[in-house]
Amino acid sequence: MSLKYERVLPLIAIIIVLIALVLHKGLDLSIKAFYLTGVTLKIAKILTLLVSILLPLWVTLRILRLSPQSTLGFYRPSWKKALPVVALGFGVALVSAMVLQRVVPLPPDLLAEMADLVRFENVSEFILVVLLSVATAPVADELLFRGFVFRSFLERFGPLPALIVSAILTGVFHWEPWMILYGTLMGFIFAGVVLWTGSVYTSILLHALLNSLALIPKIQ
Repeated sequence: MSLKYERVLPLIAIIIVLIALVLHKGLDLSIKAFYLTGVTLKIAKILTLLVSILLPLWVTLRILRLSPQSTLGFYRPSWKKALPVVALGFGVALVSAMVLQRVVPLPPDLLAEMADLVRFENVSEFILVVLLSVATAPVADELLFRGFVFRSFLERFGPLPALIVSAILTGVFHWEPWMILYGTLMGFIFAGVVLWTGSVYTSILLHALLNSLALIPKIQ
């Protein structure tokens, strides 16, 4: 990570999250206004993630001339050591989500909205669901929150502030009251995996595995 920007990167990270939040919510409102469904809904959601999260992140890296490897954590882990950590994170995240669902149940309208995103009736829709849920969403979320945000705070303030801030910002980004709780909890677990393994690849894998669970009932 560039020493030139090390002191201000946490502030820049927060600004990028706010920009991403505004763009994401604005595009989401546009999608709802046009009542998109099926293939068009899934394509629109993928484009929303690309424009609202990955584009501002890419522009920031280019303008500040930051190394993607050190800024985002593109370090190849020792998978022999990392996979057990990912497996542990998967178990903790799954149990935590189940407990949270019992304590604070998801509203029916939010459940229906989430179900629409993973519903498919043909091969093309299935491919789009996989691209959205298992590829684009995990990559976008992890590069921003466990990559840029987490590493910015880690370098400047240390592990605990990095864990807490990246988790809270993850929750805030998801906006809906229940999703704020869920996002914060998952964000803390994902950040713990990155801290343990030293690589953002591991949190991307964990996030993708968790998201893929939503597809299992649909495939059966």
